[in-house]
Amino acid sequence: GECLRTLEGHGDLVNVVEFSPDGEQVVLSCGSRGARICKSDSGESLCKLEYKQSWFRRDFVTFASFDPTGEAVVTASRDGTARLWCAGTGECV
Repeated sequence: GECLRTLEGHGDLVNVVEFSPDGEQVVLSCGSRGARICKSDSGESLCKLEYKQSWFRRDFVTFASFDPTGEAVVTASRDGTARLWCAGTGECV
């Protein structure tokens, strides 16, 4: 297949990439940088789901996924937490 788009600017390892249920967005778990939600057609960053940085990187994000409605994203981290975020604002709820 042919590469349609390269999503750049994460600054860290990308662990998981998943499309929203409607295919309009993608969520990327970006290691120690938290996660990002981008437009799938342009790669434009819509919001960042930011974890507090720590020197020992226990906050390293290992997973991100949209809920079935596409309105929320759940992330999991090596610090032992799972967090629920508003996909529209990037706020932890």
